[in-house]
Amino acid sequence: MQVWLVKVPFESGELTEALFERAIKLVDEESRAKIRRFYHAEDRWRCLVGRLLPRHFLLSKGIKHEDMKFDKTDAGKPFLSAPQLRSPFAFNITHDSKFVGMAFSTHSENNDIGIDLMRVEIPKGETVKSFADILEDQLSHHEQIHLRTMTSRRVDGANLIFKYWTVKEAYTKALGHGLGFDFSSIEYDETASPVTLSVEGKPLVEWCIRGFSWSDGGEQYLGVVAQPDEGGRMELTWTPIEQTDWIKVIPLIDLVN
Repeated sequence: MQVWLVKVPFESGELTEALFERAIKLVDEESRAKIRRFYHAEDRWRCLVGRLLPRHFLLSKGIKHEDMKFDKTDAGKPFLSAPQLRSPFAFNITHDSKFVGMAFSTHSENNDIGIDLMRVEIPKGETVKSFADILEDQLSHHEQIHLRTMTSRRVDGANLIFKYWTVKEAYTKALGHGLGFDFSSIEYDETASPVTLSVEGKPLVEWCIRGFSWSDGGEQYLGVVAQPDEGGRMELTWTPIEQTDWIKVIPLIDLVN
């Protein structure tokens, strides 16, 4: 599995209307219509970059824009429907704040890969405890208990909350489930050695789940990519992106050129 990350420089002055119009011509008509429906420019750009990332990969394989066709599962997960590649191309898109990410694999026939990334930030006016209370029905009993030990430690508590959330999101996105999955049935336990992930009380096996972290302008981010690993052992790790060889940061302009 690999991850491509793009920083969308909202405050740089680089995101001109001319660049947007040039970039949006690279996606299909249905995507253009959806992107233009967003009221805020930031949302339009995030959606557009998410559409451009898989196309950028396909261009690197010599496939022309006009030959790329995408479809969605009944749960709304996009997949490549044409052309047929020699190697499969599974991908998934995520975005939060100023970053858009794509996880992909060329070894999966089932598009069973998921990614989530989030800025680690407790909402203004909330404490770790009050924010945890809001998310209580999405957490297992063990997660709630462990989180209570962090209520006086804002940074550690925030990191744990967003680890819980990104792991659960990436796992369910890999499964291809839409909204409505019971997140409380997924339990991430970093007090165990090694770290474990259980679903409905049963330890998850034959999955590769990789967590990664980075900072940008004083903001902290966490991301998780998940994919079944048939025949392999359960792997759940957290690594700063500068220590990985499977994450690539791509300048936005590269997606347009």
